[in-house]
Amino acid sequence: MRLRVPVVAFLLILGAVLFLIWCEPIPENSAATKEVVQKIDSAIWCLRHGDNSGASSNLGSAKDSYSKLGLENLDNELDNFIKGMFDNVSQNPSEGGCHRLRREVLRAAGLAGGPLPLIYQHSPCLILLVAFLCGFLYAVLLKVTIDWKRVKEIRAQMNEWRRRLNEARKRKDFKEMHKLTQEFSKLAPLQSELLMVQFKPTLFFFLFYIPLLFFLNHPYSGWVVVWLPFGLRLPFYGYWASCGVLSWLILSFGATSSLWRKLLIGE
Repeated sequence: MRLRVPVVAFLLILGAVLFLIWCEPIPENSAATKEVVQKIDSAIWCLRHGDNSGASSNLGSAKDSYSKLGLENLDNELDNFIKGMFDNVSQNPSEGGCHRLRREVLRAAGLAGGPLPLIYQHSPCLILLVAFLCGFLYAVLLKVTIDWKRVKEIRAQMNEWRRRLNEARKRKDFKEMHKLTQEFSKLAPLQSELLMVQFKPTLFFFLFYIPLLFFLNHPYSGWVVVWLPFGLRLPFYGYWASCGVLSWLILSFGATSSLWRKLLIGE
């Protein structure tokens, strides 16, 4: 009962954030700004993958899209400066140059009345907030649906069995090891019970969480939420250099749900 008010409050906040992400109007000039920024981000992605020609191509395309902002009619000096930056970075593409160009484009877009929409300006924080709220709701679901006293009893039995087995191995007490191996047949059902009791609420929550991933993927499709400070080469995936909405939400949810479980359950 004590959790009812915070649960309702968190659901309302989550609904408001999702409504903002889905329904924020994007003026025509802002759409052009988003297009330019995405192409500059694509150039950075190419550079991180060692494709300089692809980076130059994306920067050339970004320059063409930049002309839609119409800054030359408002601040011709700044407009010429940014176009010069486009030319310089296209000829000698570098990640630092692309980031500086991105900042100047965003500054110019603000002057031209086409600032980047809020949901893209603050995408890392908004997605982190969604993950934080979802992490709380998941921890509450686990707290109210799982008999944690029973879980702790099973874990204590399993830990005691492992402790005795490790001690028998150190002593090379084969008789005790054989006895403990036979005892494991009695512990196996408890281990299955432990897995199932935690699996059911997790499955129930993911019936909500997976549609949320697809819901967020629509406005953020192709958008780089966070650049990793360094690249990672992963098996099957390849070179990982940035987080889109799905990977950032999953990473953030993993961290925040662990925090909430520690606070609410002590796990």
